[in-house]
Order: sequence, then structure tokens, then C-alpha cells
Amino acid sequence: MEQPAPPRGPAPAGAIKKPHPTKQERQALPPFIGLPLEALRLLSEPAELVVAIERMQAGGYVGFDTESRPSFVTGQSTGGPHLIQLALHDVVYLIPTRYSQLMGLVKQVLESTRIVKVGFGLASDRSPLQRNFDIALNGCVDLAQPLRALGHKNELGAQAAVAVALKQNLRKSKRMTMSNWQKTKLEPAQLQYAADDALAALRVFDALGRPMPAPREKGPRPGRTQETRGKDV
Repeated sequence: MEQPAPPRGPAPAGAIKKPHPTKQERQALPPFIGLPLEALRLLSEPAELVVAIERMQAGGYVGFDTESRPSFVTGQSTGGPHLIQLALHDVVYLIPTRYSQLMGLVKQVLESTRIVKVGFGLASDRSPLQRNFDIALNGCVDLAQPLRALGHKNELGAQAAVAVALKQNLRKSKRMTMSNWQKTKLEPAQLQYAADDALAALRVFDALGRPMPAPREKGPRPGRTQETRGKDV
């Protein structure tokens, strides 16, 4: 499969912006093929997550996403996310946040700068993680910026990004999107849906040449004596 050249900075000022792929254009593409169900690991024990962390550290990069039970009342929080997804190329780890015994290790992974988390629209994941679990998402790459550098009109979501970068159609069911991610036993279709989102982010990241944000300039902020840094695992 031919892959697009890595983006080389933002499109020149005044350049004609590309439209998003239409639904019909996406549907004409070959389907995005995720991992089989047997490669999806639904974790419940700390020992399982410790092994997963060792693999993530060795890989260095993971696709990242979260799922939350939808709220049908404006402004009402459901206390999510209820599921956290971390993808390597051959396995996707699915972590229900109701397992409190896992959340200390999850916090270490998500706050670590040694394991780079890549995903789409990470601002929507960052706020509830901080608010409901006291987790500061660090060491991450939001794919919105490198995708914007390809010259598209607006921010590309997961489906459009997969169409542009991978020339594939990522199918997303509204029924799955709006399903109950808080229930004790998730359906196989939910597991596949959640895993595909995280895996798609990792594959797009690879297709774009693994773009990393420019390092921030170091130096104390005015009125601050020290910086707060993420924990490394």
C-alpha cells in the first residue's frame, strides 16, 4: 500500500484547502481491518497490566482512545471514561476503569513520557481523565496537527484520517458509539469497535512518519520555582 509522504509543516498561507473525504468516497475504499478478537485483551488484574506495560515500554508508541457511557442530559457527566484502549500493532489492551485496582498503574502509563500515546482529538479525553481520575495525560501526540499540515479544511476525525492516510474505510457504528460502555460485560462488537479506534490511531501515526511535536523551550515560568513533570514508568 502506498503511503503519503510525511507532512513537512503547515500548508502555505493562501493555499487551497482540501475537502474532507465524503461518506461515499470513504465507502468506496477497502475496509480497515483491525485485529481479531483473540488479540484484544480485556484486563482486570494488576499482573496482566504489568505485563502489558512491559510490552508498551518496549514498543515506545501506543494508539490511545477512551470510551464513555453517553449522557442524554445536556451538561450531565457520566463519570467516564469507562474504558481505556491502548494499542500495539499485534494486541490491543482494553481497561475498564471500574477496576480500581488497575487505575494506579493506568495513571503511571498515561502520565509517562516514555510511552508515547497517539490519538485523535485528545482534548476530549484529557479533561474527564483529569476531573474524574486525577490523571494528567502526558507524553502524547494529537494527530490533529500533523493531519492539518496535509492541507485539509478542518480537523480530521478518525474516519477521515484513516481514509486520507491509509486509503481505507474505518466503519463506525452509531449504535456502538452510543452504547453503554459502563456495563459489566461488554459485547464483542463493542470490544472490536473500541480496539479499532486505538489501532487506527497507531497505524495513521506510522503512515505519517511518526511525527512528534517540537520540544518546548525549557526554562522557569515567571513566578514558578519548579515545573510539574509527568511520572515515567
